[in-house]
Amino acid sequence: MARYVRVASLSMKRCLLSEKPDNVSYADYAKSFLSTHIGKVLSQKPDIIVLYELCVRPSDYYAKHINSILYYKEIFDEVLSFLCTLAREKRVYIAYPTYRFCEDGTNRNSVLMIDRDGNVMGHYDKNHIVVTETSRNNVLAGREETVFECDFGTVGVVVCFDLNFEEIRARYKKRNPDLMLFCSDYGGGMMKNFFAYDTRTYLVSACHYPAPADIIDPMGKVVASGSNYFPYCVADINLDYVVCHLDFNEGKFQKIAQKYGNKVKMDVPSFLGPCLITSESDEFSAMDLVKEFGLELVNDYIERSLKHRYDNMSDF
Repeated sequence: MARYVRVASLSMKRCLLSEKPDNVSYADYAKSFLSTHIGKVLSQKPDIIVLYELCVRPSDYYAKHINSILYYKEIFDEVLSFLCTLAREKRVYIAYPTYRFCEDGTNRNSVLMIDRDGNVMGHYDKNHIVVTETSRNNVLAGREETVFECDFGTVGVVVCFDLNFEEIRARYKKRNPDLMLFCSDYGGGMMKNFFAYDTRTYLVSACHYPAPADIIDPMGKVVASGSNYFPYCVADINLDYVVCHLDFNEGKFQKIAQKYGNKVKMDVPSFLGPCLITSESDEFSAMDLVKEFGLELVNDYIERSLKHRYDNMSDF
């Protein structure tokens, strides 16, 4: 059955401490900064808002001789309370990237997931940290992937440098989330598209401006994007989908179209091979189509092809 979720992604410029009035606290300045930017998408009533990596870190904190960890410790409780209240009042999930502080004195580069009731559901800790995160800020690497159970589906998260590593991508493929979030200080480039395609998920990307906020479908295609004028995007995406390869399925697609017409969407990008099949109906799911027409999912086809190779490998 069609399962739409409205997602909002924000790619903002960093705040500047040089613009903070002397009589305003760091926490109040950070809250004002977030309120201004989040306010740009609230009128569209998103189900989830995704913020970029360490989103209230000032771009000039080095110049102002501010210790990044001490800054985040000072603002942590107030900013989190502000976002939890906002999530509860607006009935929206918020993915909030921040530093997280552990009892042993070490830190994590994390994303806190806040639910519609304003509660913190849990956190994801960046698995692949760069060396200076540890040397400068005593940040240690997370150990595992995290999948949040939201009311619209399951959500996984990666942060910045994570995007470059097959290890975490493979673990998320096994968990098979409905939606992936990419919160980052770098733009991600083609790796965002590949991550979405390889995990067969929609990927919502929130990056430090000028990298765009965008939403990428399981074919690796950008379906919504912000711009230099409006560095945010909001889009409705349907999470009731499957991905099949054209091989051994292609002849069945016309039968699906003839029977169900516009109740089904089928998107076949050029020169790639798979097809994204989405149910636009309340009568059946995309997986129901797989069963009815005997479709083979692309991941199953890849596994079958690997087995075929090993079973039929030459001796020389």
